Amino acid sequence: MTESTEQEDNEDNGETKLGEASTDQNAVLQALTTLHTELKDFKQGMRRDLDEFKNDVKKVLKDDLAEFKGEVMRELQSQNANIAEAQTRIADMETACLEMKETLLAVVKENTEMRGKIVDLESRSRRNNIRIYGVPEEKEGGSVIEFVNELFKRHLALPEGLELRVQRAHRALIPKPAAASSPRSIIIALREKGIRFRTPYTKMRVQWDSGLVIYSTAEEAAQDLNRRGIRVKVMTKANTAAAVEERLNAAMPWKRITCTSDSAAQHARERLTEFRRDIDQGN
Repeated sequence: MTESTEQEDNEDNGETKLGEASTDQNAVLQALTTLHTELKDFKQGMRRDLDEFKNDVKKVLKDDLAEFKGEVMRELQSQNANIAEAQTRIADMETACLEMKETLLAVVKENTEMRGKIVDLESRSRRNNIRIYGVPEEKEGGSVIEFVNELFKRHLALPEGLELRVQRAHRALIPKPAAASSPRSIIIALREKGIRFRTPYTKMRVQWDSGLVIYSTAEEAAQDLNRRGIRVKVMTKANTAAAVEERLNAAMPWKRITCTSDSAAQHARERLTEFRRDIDQGN
């Protein structure tokens, strides 16, 4: 009786342990299944999140690139307009400068001709004038004309009965010098046009208190007069129109350009097309 009871108890205990083991195994399997499901859901969620992030990044980059492209295009168009305007202004300025240059050359040529005529008129007006240097101040007394007539008759071998017919005589129209300075010259205008005081064409004679001095050139005479304290203006040759034109060409060596605003715009459009093609290939 006792042995059979113990055997039954052992069998019951074995069945209980087997049931507990089966229950634990089912729990483990269920836990693994749940974990697998959660991992699968997590993987799918991560994939969706990555796809969304990828799409967002692509959209942002595409929008930024499109905005940058638009800004570059607008800037290039603005630069193209500025370049076209600058070229137009430069062309207008060059045209104006060339016109002013031609006008200036015409004025210089006319001025040269007028100066020659003025010199000729001045020379003709002075053709009957005589200038005497070295006569002390106040020596002419009350009448310069009478003093000059007496001076010529006394120092020049004039033909018998010749009347000089001095029209006017006066000191040079400059301030009276100091006592120690050189006296002013006396300017004489002859009324009789046929009377001429000749000097050799290659020589100039000036009568000083110390004696007659002959000068080979006008420059030599001017230098000696300046050394003696008599102010003489040395006339230099006027600048000719050719010299002025040479200086203008050196200062403004511009030439008319053949490039127009239309060709510049076409060149800019070609550059913009190339830039747009490079951006599209980059996308």
